[in-house]
Amino acid sequence: MKKTAQSLSDTAIGLLSEALKPCSPSEGMEQRLAERLRQSISATQRPNIKVQRAADGRWVPIMPGVEVRILHHNAATGHVTSLWRLAAGATLPAHDHDHAEEECLIIDGDIRHDGHCYGAGDYMIGSRGSHHSEISSRDGGTMLLRGSDQHLPAAVLESASYR
Repeated sequence: MKKTAQSLSDTAIGLLSEALKPCSPSEGMEQRLAERLRQSISATQRPNIKVQRAADGRWVPIMPGVEVRILHHNAATGHVTSLWRLAAGATLPAHDHDHAEEECLIIDGDIRHDGHCYGAGDYMIGSRGSHHSEISSRDGGTMLLRGSDQHLPAAVLESASYR
């Protein structure tokens, strides 16, 4: 005789779930479940891709009104990718790019340099050996910078989530 699978009605499932009493797993079972969950998460991640969520990382103040968040630092090459946040009225001093070119993408707000005001989506690149005059923000702004680690204090570089 052929058996057929029958599905429970939503009402029957509801009645069964109400009749069951919740219970906590034993300590050993809880640890095994947690380990299986960690392994499952690790199995879905690719070994050559690193992710830093917006809520991860740490903003480090480097001077009044200026904070830096390291996204990636390659100590072997001296390259660093970072976010720079300038508060309203903050100023970065003039400096040279002796070690490497520097790329800058304005994320939000206003960034002022050499008499020009830049906004979200604007991009600049300073070649090796170039000079930046003072950089400021009237209302506050955030920049993504990729360049040399030579201008950053060690404490900022050590704040990187991964290298």
